[in-house]
Amino acid sequence: EPLFRSRDTKPSIVLTDSNVELELGQEFNYEDYLAEQEYAKRYKITYPDNSDVDTTKPGKYVVEYKLQTLTDTNVTKLKVTVVDKTKPTLELTESLVKLTRGKDTKNFDPKKYIKDYSDNYDKKEDLELNYTETFDWSKDTVKVDYTVKDKSGNITSEKLVVSVSDP
Repeated sequence: EPLFRSRDTKPSIVLTDSNVELELGQEFNYEDYLAEQEYAKRYKITYPDNSDVDTTKPGKYVVEYKLQTLTDTNVTKLKVTVVDKTKPTLELTESLVKLTRGKDTKNFDPKKYIKDYSDNYDKKEDLELNYTETFDWSKDTVKVDYTVKDKSGNITSEKLVVSVSDP
């Protein structure tokens, strides 16, 4: 049977996807999302500029691929979301500390064991730093849990084990 295209089917640019997620810093290239284009030779096509998507910061973008026929312009939209999926870094000065009950435990400050923490995108002051602050010094082993969370919700955790002995 004959293959024919109905007259009301408008030629349009076909994309491999309508929604794309890019990691922070990943390059956006409009060509990566083009499916096979049978109209490319016959019609005037306007592609988005690769700089239309700023991948240096999280955000949402809509880029347009336009196909101009004699009668009208068909627009195909690609939604691009730039996301931060990289966890912050957290470095402790120690992983194990030995304390004497009563003597060292009185002035124990978990903050002193944080060497550094940072993120690939967020500034240090925008990161959420948390750590255990109350301890049961009657136990022989106490754990300090540290977490750093960035604005995108990525979390890094570290543990400090505190060995407690009697004087």
